[in-house]
Amino acid sequence: MLYESNTGKTRQVVAQLQAEIASGEHGVVGDPFMTVRSLAEAFGISLVTAHRVTTELKRLGILKRVGKRHLLAHRDDLTQDLHCKIGVLVTNLDNPFFSSLLNALEQAGRRHRVGILAVGSDYDLNHEKSQLAMLKASSVDGFLICPAHDEQSRANLEGLDKPYVLIGRQIKGLESNVVMVENFTAGCKVAQHFLETGCEDFFYLGLDYFAHDDRLHGFSFELKEHGFDLTKSRIHRLRHRNGQLNPDLLKTIYRGRRTGVFCYHDLVALRAIRGARLCNYRIPQDIAIVGFDDLPVASEVFPSLSSVAYPLNQIVENALRILLDRILRPYNREPEVCSLNARLIVRESSSLSLHPPGGGGHAAAKLS
Repeated sequence: MLYESNTGKTRQVVAQLQAEIASGEHGVVGDPFMTVRSLAEAFGISLVTAHRVTTELKRLGILKRVGKRHLLAHRDDLTQDLHCKIGVLVTNLDNPFFSSLLNALEQAGRRHRVGILAVGSDYDLNHEKSQLAMLKASSVDGFLICPAHDEQSRANLEGLDKPYVLIGRQIKGLESNVVMVENFTAGCKVAQHFLETGCEDFFYLGLDYFAHDDRLHGFSFELKEHGFDLTKSRIHRLRHRNGQLNPDLLKTIYRGRRTGVFCYHDLVALRAIRGARLCNYRIPQDIAIVGFDDLPVASEVFPSLSSVAYPLNQIVENALRILLDRILRPYNREPEVCSLNARLIVRESSSLSLHPPGGGGHAAAKLS
């Protein structure tokens, strides 16, 4: 129970802090909370009242004391106070991108009091169908879905009777809520970068499970605008399960002119770097390589990998916002498509000016 003295002010501050902590304004679970003195100064209250506020937040399980500090705590009865429970389906749980996505979703879920159940489809349509059925049987209130295929996943999604938001790509012929990156524009930016840095030949390494690849379309479009046709022989789609590069393929990429190689994502780009080295190609003098996703490893490899980056936290926040809105207001509404801009992070794998001839430290530049 709150103290009888000055209970009104104490309750007011506690209520405000509960809302702020739930929205993530004070950090995530385990982060240190403000001291009693800083709390008093921030709210214009006495030290006694500030102490009462922290005592009440501890009683509610929102704070816990560790040593001399108060830390944000995970309430033991959190599941009883969840606003809702959502199922998350990604394509590959082993991919570092999806690990980062799920981590961001978990943190956002805590702020919004949303429970998260996450599973993977491994790009298998039948497995995608069974995983969605499993999530549905778990009584989730809605879904966040990275579809296994940009056409064939349609049948699996049309059977859902709860709201869902697609992350990363649209499904042809299916009107749905989507949060995605401007892939076409990103592809154009990569082509512009290759052209500006003196590339005279071009190659695209994609994946075999997309019928409509806007990254490729943007890349090809921009090249054509400058008089270069990206023919079918300069496009190769890897099998998604192993994605290994055939040495014979690598030998056909370089035809004597500096070649810009755009890869669907960073893991493909890392394989391209390894393969180019095995073929004794110089990076970026002979072959310039750009990936997509800007995974943490991109800045750690040598040469460091140029990559397209985008605001992952914004993707998560927008996807959750749209889904929660559809769950709370499920009446008929126009689907919302939220497209976020990407930027190219230029590093050593594609820039002659950043590549250290003696193997020096990594450098990077951003292109909006």
